[in-house]
Amino acid sequence: MENATEERYVFYRSCHADFSEALALLSDAAELERNRAIPNRVSGTLQRYAVVVYFRPFTRADTKFPHVQLNGKSEKKIGLGKGFIPTELLPFHEELKTYRDSAYAHTDIASRNPRLHLWRNGPWEFPIAISPVDKKPLNIHRGKIRSLCEAGLEWVTNEIRSMEEQFRIQYGEE
Repeated sequence: MENATEERYVFYRSCHADFSEALALLSDAAELERNRAIPNRVSGTLQRYAVVVYFRPFTRADTKFPHVQLNGKSEKKIGLGKGFIPTELLPFHEELKTYRDSAYAHTDIASRNPRLHLWRNGPWEFPIAISPVDKKPLNIHRGKIRSLCEAGLEWVTNEIRSMEEQFRIQYGEE
């Protein structure tokens, strides 16, 4: 890469791959749920990973070139904003981000509210009971998660196509 524009293009292509992967994971989870021979924990794992993958583009990544940030400053960081997220899904996006940050991608003790118990005859003398982070299983929200991924995919696809048009002009058709 020779400049920030080319780097942004590469970032958008990575975002496209992430949104596409998240959609594929959601489809795989739905397929596994139809196959009752597979435990639900497998489809749940795919759905949680789809959430982690969905949020990759929103996490500011280190870059080689400076990029203008929302605050107007230039930094060697890049990430997607939330401007393309449908208004009605923005609260869900934020709630999902909390789940991702506190339980799926990190082990946040505060959100899990762990409690130690004495259990002398068990496999652990002091097992830990934790509160579930999810208020509802993810499969209930699969349609919303899919809509978020599709919105991101559509947005980055349009950006990629626009940039490719500029590259054709700048670098010439080969």
